[in-house]
Amino acid sequence: MMLEDYQDAVLAAYKKKKDSGQLSITLSNPTTANLKQECLNTHNRSPEPKDVDALATFFDLDKIGTEFSRSISNADPGAFRPLLNHLNGETGKTNIRNSELLAWLIDFELRPSTRYYNALREFAGAEKRKESDRSDTSLPRTAEGGDKPAAPTTIPSPKTTVGISKKIVIILCIAILIVARVVIYFWDSKVNQIRMPLPDEKCMYWTGSHYEPVKCNTYIAGATIVPLDIERLKNQRKIPAVEPVSKTQLKRAWYAKVDGEPELYSDSGVHPIDTTKKLRPLSQYMINKYDLDERFFQKHLNRAYYITLAFLVCWLFVIVLKEKRQNTQRV
Repeated sequence: MMLEDYQDAVLAAYKKKKDSGQLSITLSNPTTANLKQECLNTHNRSPEPKDVDALATFFDLDKIGTEFSRSISNADPGAFRPLLNHLNGETGKTNIRNSELLAWLIDFELRPSTRYYNALREFAGAEKRKESDRSDTSLPRTAEGGDKPAAPTTIPSPKTTVGISKKIVIILCIAILIVARVVIYFWDSKVNQIRMPLPDEKCMYWTGSHYEPVKCNTYIAGATIVPLDIERLKNQRKIPAVEPVSKTQLKRAWYAKVDGEPELYSDSGVHPIDTTKKLRPLSQYMINKYDLDERFFQKHLNRAYYITLAFLVCWLFVIVLKEKRQNTQRV
């Protein structure tokens, strides 16, 4: 469907290309300075003879012998103010020279306006012939000197494509998954990071999950201050019951029974609180008896859940993108 007014058609094409991401940054964010720069960029990129009239009319110059790149560079940005107001919807109509310049900037196919109105007349005539053929019950008319019906010539509307392809969406989804995995890795590293002692911290105490270095004369309620042991400080920590662990971590774990249930630790030694209890290596018997391997399956179940969720979100985005492309092409 072709709009009857050239200015409306050019402005509609600009908005559609802007919404679909087909325009440059300067043209997508118009200012008087950006419009001037876009003119210079477009002229340097594709100086076509058919666009000389548009430039000559807009800058009020003789098209013969004029060096338009210099004229554009020397132009006052204020000359683009009427076009900017038109793009921002502040004016309904504008001087035709502004529409001709905009058509050149966005590479509007049916430019200048004379070409557009010729195509519009041909389009209207073709539509009228179609209506006449539908209502005519007689035999179809034949082309002069031939046996086949004369086919009306129609001017198809230029197709507009969505700027983001499905391939880009898939790449973005993969990038999001990679970034999320890296963030999770560094977060886990930060959570599990042990603070090393300062020069005057010669003792340590058990926090309930790991050892923390302190000065030996420090008083901490409910905690026992013990001499600093760098190896225990770095390696010993409690594995919480709610923390998923891998099979490798499970086989390397140590345990001590507290209230009839095993507490898991990452290194050997004695129980950090009840020092009369020695930590023992976790056996397969204990793993089976207390269903400790369920943590391994839970860890992978959590990973599968988040990966599936991420792919579902990405796939939904692809479907929405496809729907938008179809709707745009129908328009």
